[in-house]
Amino acid sequence: MLLMSPWASATLGPPLHAVFRRWNVEDLLGHICLIVAATAIIHHGLARLDDERQSRRLFRRHIALPLSLGAPVSVAVVIVADEGYHPDLFPAHVSTAWFGADWTVLGILPVWLCACLGAIGFAYGSARSWHAKVAWFRDNRPAPPPRNDR
Repeated sequence: MLLMSPWASATLGPPLHAVFRRWNVEDLLGHICLIVAATAIIHHGLARLDDERQSRRLFRRHIALPLSLGAPVSVAVVIVADEGYHPDLFPAHVSTAWFGADWTVLGILPVWLCACLGAIGFAYGSARSWHAKVAWFRDNRPAPPPRNDR
């Protein structure tokens, strides 16, 4: 998130522009870091849900494949857009079609990952709850005493 901040644009933007001859590289790097972090969390969640082979297959199909298409498109669109300097990219006015495409691609990937993350979180919570209920019934435990909340 720090790389997508106005501070990063002011501090890192000019040196990165001198190297890459493109503005807003720090924002692109910030988006890539955000996507990598969300991907790592999703991978960790999938590893807890199912066996390793099934998790790999799900990860490849629903995460790796969209990212292998979306990440290069995102970088290419930033290069082609050649947008000018923005001190803060979030409130920047979309002035060209390429800049609009840049925002579309940079918006779709995190939303897709967050949707996957939410689904995995729900599935993990449901699985944990189900396993706890099954274990409780298998152990033939007596019912817990009623709580007195007074």
